[in-house]
Amino acid sequence: MSYILIILAGALNAWMDVLMWHYDTSVFKHLNRNFWNPNYSWMYYKPVLGIVRLDGWLIVKYGMLISIATAIYFGGGNVLLLMLAWSLGFEITYKLLRK
Repeated sequence: MSYILIILAGALNAWMDVLMWHYDTSVFKHLNRNFWNPNYSWMYYKPVLGIVRLDGWLIVKYGMLISIATAIYFGGGNVLLLMLAWSLGFEITYKLLRK
């Protein structure tokens, strides 16, 4: 279970990087940039309960952090295999989202 969650965390990290560095040439370029492009969304975010900032990039980041925390809860695993799982999730997702 931990390996699947780490693959998911790596994929979400790739999603964050694509939003940050390649938004205009990614599969997200047709979505609302004021919500999904972190270079603009920080100007338009809506605070939740006055403390939590919510825009597309941060929602993806929270998902990544929850995946990592849940993987740790389930006992982690072999560090080398976890690193490989992260890389697998990151590389596949990064290439798919930059189209």
